[in-house]
Amino acid sequence: MNKHHFRIKLTTYLATIAMTVVGLSIIKPQTIFASASPPANLAKETKIATRDIQTVPWVTTDDSTDTDHIRELSLSYDSTSKTLTIPGSSKAFNDPQPLADALTDAGLDPANVNHIVIQGPLALSGSVRYLFGGSASELFREFNNITNIDGLDKLDTSKVTDMTSMFSKCFNLSDVNLKNFNTANVTTMSSMFYGCFRLKNIDVSSFNTENVSELSGMFEECRSLNAIDLSNFKTSKVTNISTMFQNCRSLKSIKFGEGFKTDNVTDMNGVFNNCLSLTDLDVSGFSTANVKTMSYMFGACQSLTKIDVSNFNTDKVTVMNNMFMDCENITELDLSKFNTANVFNMKEMFQYDFRLQRLDISGFDMSKIIYISDMLNDLQSLNLLKLGKDNIVKGTGLNTDGTWINVADGTLNEPKGKNRWSSKELMAKYVPANDADTYVREGTHFDEPKPPVNPPTPTPTPTPPSHSSGTIEPIAGAEVRVHYEDKNGLKLTPDKILNGNVGDGYVTQELKFAGYLLKARPYNSTGFFSYQPQTVTYTYLKGIERMVMHNSYLYDINGKRVTGKLMQGQMITTYDTETINGQKYYLLDNNTFVKATNITGQKRKLKHNALIYNQKAKKIRHASLKRGRKVRTYGGAVKRKGRYYYIIGLNRYVKKANF
Repeated sequence: MNKHHFRIKLTTYLATIAMTVVGLSIIKPQTIFASASPPANLAKETKIATRDIQTVPWVTTDDSTDTDHIRELSLSYDSTSKTLTIPGSSKAFNDPQPLADALTDAGLDPANVNHIVIQGPLALSGSVRYLFGGSASELFREFNNITNIDGLDKLDTSKVTDMTSMFSKCFNLSDVNLKNFNTANVTTMSSMFYGCFRLKNIDVSSFNTENVSELSGMFEECRSLNAIDLSNFKTSKVTNISTMFQNCRSLKSIKFGEGFKTDNVTDMNGVFNNCLSLTDLDVSGFSTANVKTMSYMFGACQSLTKIDVSNFNTDKVTVMNNMFMDCENITELDLSKFNTANVFNMKEMFQYDFRLQRLDISGFDMSKIIYISDMLNDLQSLNLLKLGKDNIVKGTGLNTDGTWINVADGTLNEPKGKNRWSSKELMAKYVPANDADTYVREGTHFDEPKPPVNPPTPTPTPTPPSHSSGTIEPIAGAEVRVHYEDKNGLKLTPDKILNGNVGDGYVTQELKFAGYLLKARPYNSTGFFSYQPQTVTYTYLKGIERMVMHNSYLYDINGKRVTGKLMQGQMITTYDTETINGQKYYLLDNNTFVKATNITGQKRKLKHNALIYNQKAKKIRHASLKRGRKVRTYGGAVKRKGRYYYIIGLNRYVKKANF
C-alpha cells in the first residue's frame, strides 16, 4: 500500500468513527492496516486454514522392485469438506494398502471422511483387499461415514485378482457405480460389500465371475438391499458361498441365471440366513453333491412359504444345525432325498417353524449325531411327525401340545396305534426298532385321498327311533384368554378373549408395542379349544436406550461370536441381561448379545494419580484423576502408541498401569 492510499483510507476510517460518535447510521467499516503486514492474529488464522488440506502418502504392500508399478501415491485430505482425493497415475498401482491404513498412518481418523473423489485415471493390479473398507490390520479402523465415492469409473481393474472386502463396512455408502469394473481376473470377492447398510441397489451386471472361487459374505449385512440380479454370474469355479446374503434383511428377491453353478461348492453355511423379507427363492437348480456344511442355510427366512430342497444331495454334509430355524411361514418340507449318514449336528434344525404342519424325518440316519438339542422345539402347528428306525427323538426339545398317536394300520384321521404320548413322553419312550411309525396329533383332521369303493349292496332302510336326530350340535368350548404383559406382570393392553367349539383350533397373535421386545413366543400360542379354560401369556421386555462406550462384537446365547459389530458412540436398545459363561451380557432386538462391560462398564480403583488422554494418546490439558478414586472403565484395555489404556468416556483414556 503506497502512502497516498494509506492517507485516504486512514482519513476515511477516522471520519467514519466521527460519524458513529454523532449517532449517524453507518455501515461498520472494514479494518484498516497501518502497515503492509496483516495483524498477527490474521496470520495465525491463515496458517490454520492451510492445515485444512493434508497430504496422505498411499503406499503399495508389494515388496517387489518392478519399475512398471508405482510405489507411492500422494493423496490429499480436506478436513473442511471431509473429502479424500485420489489423483491419477500413468503407472499401475499394485497391491495398494487399504486407504483407511494410509489415513491412520498419517495421523488421521478414517471415520471423519465423508467423500472420496478419484480424479484418475488409475490402474490397479493384484490385490485391492479392504481398499475402501475396514482394514484387516486393526480392528475398527474403517470408513464408517463415507456417503459417496466419485470416480469409480476411472479405475482400471482389469489386472486385479483379489477384491476381498473392497467396500466392507462402508456403513453409510448410499450409492456405488460399478458399471466399468473389469473383473475378468478376479478370483475372490468374499465380503466385498459386507456391512454396506445403506446400499439399496448394487448393479453387478458388468461383473465377469468366470475365475472367481470365493463369494462368501459378498453381500452380507447389506441391510437395505431390496433385490439383486445375478443372472450374469458364472460360478463354475466357486467353492464357497457361505453367508453370501446373510442379514440382508430387506432383500425380497434374488435372481439366479443358468450360469450360477454350485457343483464345486463345499460350504453353504448361512448363505440365506436372516433374509427376513425374502418372499421367493428358487434353489431347485443348486447342485449340493460336494457341500459339507448347511448350517443356518435358510435360518430366519421368515417370509418364505416354501423351500424346495427335494433335489438336494446331502451325501457329504456333516452339519445341518439351524438349517431351517425360524422359517415361521413354512408349512411343509420335502426331505425325502436327504442322506444324513455323515451328519453329526442337527441342533435347532427346525426350531421356531411355527406353521410347519408335517415333517417326515423317517429317512434320516442319525447314527453319527452328537448335537441334537431343540431340533424339534417350538413346532406349534405340527400335526404329523413321521419317524423311522434310525431316528433319535430324545433330547430334540419336542414340546408341541396335545397327544401323539401312532397310525399303525389305521388312517391319518383314524389312527389305530397303541402309543398315545405327550411330546415329553414321545421323547422319553420312543424306541426306534419298535415304535417307528407316523404319529398324528389327536383331534387333527387331514385331507387325504380316499380309495375307490364298490357301490354298496342295497339293504332295507332302517327306521330311526322317534327320538333320533340327523344333526349333532357342536359343543361350545371354554374361552381362551390371551394376556400381553411385561416381565413384571404389568398389562400392556386388555386381554383378548377367543371362543370356539371343542376340538376347533385357535391361533393367537403377537402384538407389537413400541419400546418392547417379545421375550419368547408362548408354547401354547396355537392349540385347540377344550372343556377347560386356557390362558396364553405373551411376555415382553422393556427396552432401555444406552450408548456403546467400547467397540463391541456381538454374540449368540452360547457366547459364540456372530457377524456384526457395534461402534463407540452408537446408540442401542437393550432389553434384558443374560449371564453367559460367567459374564454379563445385554440382549439386543435381533436375539444377539453384547458384553455389558462395553456398555455400562465397571468401576476400578486408581492406585496412582492419573492423567487423562484422548484417543490419539495425547494428554488432555488440566485433566487428571487422584489416586484412590473409583473410575468407571469400559471394556478391555486398548493399545495406543505402544501403551495400554482403559476407556473412561468418549475420547477419554487413562493408562491401564494406573489401576
